Amino acid sequence: MKRTNSPVVLKEYLRKKLDTLGREKLIPEQRLLRRSRADYSDLDFATIYFPAIFNEPWNNLHLHIAHLQSGKYTISGARKFGKSAFVMVAKVIKSLCLLNEGIINISLRTQTNAKERTASIVRLIKRNKLLCYDYNIKVTQNLKGYYIINGVHLVATSVQTGLRSIINDNFKRFNLSVNDDLYNINTVFSDNDNKKVYDFITSEVYGQMEDDGLSITLGNSINAKCPIRMLAEEYPENHFSLPATNETGKTNWAGHSLYTDSFWKQKQTEIPHSVWMGEYMDKPVEKGEYFDTAWIKFIDISKLNFKAIITVIDPGYGSSPSACKKGIATLGITHDNKFVCLDIYLRNEDYSLVFSYIKALQKRLPQWKNLYFENDFNQWFIAKPYYDDWCKTNSNSIPIILFTAREMKTEFFSSDKESRIMNLIHPHQTGNFYYCESMKGSADYKEYISQYTGFGKKGSLVDGLDAMASAYIHIQKFLNSNQIETFNQKEFNRDNMSWLNRF
Repeated sequence: MKRTNSPVVLKEYLRKKLDTLGREKLIPEQRLLRRSRADYSDLDFATIYFPAIFNEPWNNLHLHIAHLQSGKYTISGARKFGKSAFVMVAKVIKSLCLLNEGIINISLRTQTNAKERTASIVRLIKRNKLLCYDYNIKVTQNLKGYYIINGVHLVATSVQTGLRSIINDNFKRFNLSVNDDLYNINTVFSDNDNKKVYDFITSEVYGQMEDDGLSITLGNSINAKCPIRMLAEEYPENHFSLPATNETGKTNWAGHSLYTDSFWKQKQTEIPHSVWMGEYMDKPVEKGEYFDTAWIKFIDISKLNFKAIITVIDPGYGSSPSACKKGIATLGITHDNKFVCLDIYLRNEDYSLVFSYIKALQKRLPQWKNLYFENDFNQWFIAKPYYDDWCKTNSNSIPIILFTAREMKTEFFSSDKESRIMNLIHPHQTGNFYYCESMKGSADYKEYISQYTGFGKKGSLVDGLDAMASAYIHIQKFLNSNQIETFNQKEFNRDNMSWLNRF
């Protein structure tokens, strides 16, 4: 045979060689050998048929799940520990291979997502020639969200739609139910939604299980009252948790090539403290325990260079515009990206005094840019006549930007008041947030600190803390865009104020 170095010929030769090696595995003797291990061990099943996914040492979470056979269980623990992947392969796909009848249920928050999850499971099965050969896989119904594989029904359900009417041809209920991604960061701040998800699991899912069936609910503790925490507290004997690290800071996935002690140490500095504690350590911070006074750091601002300084006002309500509480926070960011609170104002004063205070800040701080005015409930309609009078009296103006709470959603937190305040935890906890030392001892600062330490407790005021959180979010947006127009730069009809519709 004539030798050739042609890459096309070499590629074709390798393809045929690999195909031959693959066919050598598809013989009865090899199938019996593989199944003698895989049928009796979830761990072996995963590594034999899905070696590309499961190629790291097992952790205790995998070992725990592998031993679950029947009952109602909840599983939480660190992100990235492979909860969902292992359950979908070692429980769902393996059950589809071994059972010859019954129902396997996949529940997610929405029906669309649940259907996508079942479709991804079927794709994993279909493209795995070794698995299909060893278990003689046949898909007799290929309907997205409702498959029949080897006589077993794979059904997508959701919190959104419920599942009371689902039974198979023999009036059997669920043999296996996997419940995953039932809530998210935007829903857990609603007690009603948490209760809805909890009731879905304990009533609908548990009510649809066969007596010897297995239910596994997966989740992260992203909130102290999220459904997985409610279930864990109600049924502690059936809950298993594996945090990212143990009490000494060592990784709980020993031997993993990436998730080492140093990896988790670095991860902890990159994400908000509350996210680390909830989603990685499975210990969500409790209300009233968010902020630590040890995180308060003072700094002399005389030698600091600021890239930008802004002020945010959170106007409250009262018997009159002068009586309503105004929470005002002024925040700067330095050229080395330190955040510095330059002043805090928490008073029941007339708007004319407020605007004079803002103007004084603008004159005193050369890098001062804008006043951001929270207008969730059209407070600006109340303030504007006072502002117009102030402008006429002082022959001056202030650059003002109106905003609403819905603009405050960030990568890790939603836009409600408690959520946006949570954005402040990470910079405080990591030592990147400072307070001007001249603020010490002022009445406004003392009230602000009482809000800082009391945040989350029922009935506690947070106007100053909320203004600070909004300033923290807005100053970063300002630096990213630096193209924001204030309404003083816009043309508008002063008679009907139709320009306000633009905000």
